[in-house]
Amino acid sequence: MKRKVFALSLIAILMLCFAQVSFAQDGLKVGYVSLTRVFDQYKKTVDYDKVLEQKSTEYKKQLNDLVAKIQESERKITLLKESERLALAQQMEKDKQALKEFMQKNETDLRKDRDDKIREILLEIEGVVKDYAQKEKYDIILNDRVLIYGGETLDLTQKILDILNAKK
Repeated sequence: MKRKVFALSLIAILMLCFAQVSFAQDGLKVGYVSLTRVFDQYKKTVDYDKVLEQKSTEYKKQLNDLVAKIQESERKITLLKESERLALAQQMEKDKQALKEFMQKNETDLRKDRDDKIREILLEIEGVVKDYAQKEKYDIILNDRVLIYGGETLDLTQKILDILNAKK
């Protein structure tokens, strides 16, 4: 994994070196975008974060209700007759199993929803960047994660954000 990161970093650095040489020769038009900033400040991401927070709050409330039911049963169990205690113990085991299944299902669903939405948003950002590059005749637009340094004049982040948020 470290070798891959090193190799990709080395390739990016070499590409930048060659790009600088090519600037003088070919007049390449290059820019970069802070993908993290675009993603975080995109209205669609902000809106989805609110939806995700609401889902998470609802999940936590349901989870707390299930836990409270089990805890209440645990408090009652010592006060009951033997036959009632056995029935309640069996019900508690069912409730604990239901709690475990509820947690697994909801955590998986929340993770899947989040991953799907992130993928959707990133693809949309990529499409806008590609359209912008074609429209403005850019030869290369890089993600700022592969840059060690990029001048402010090459930073297209705000322009891309403006386009994305205007669409929303």
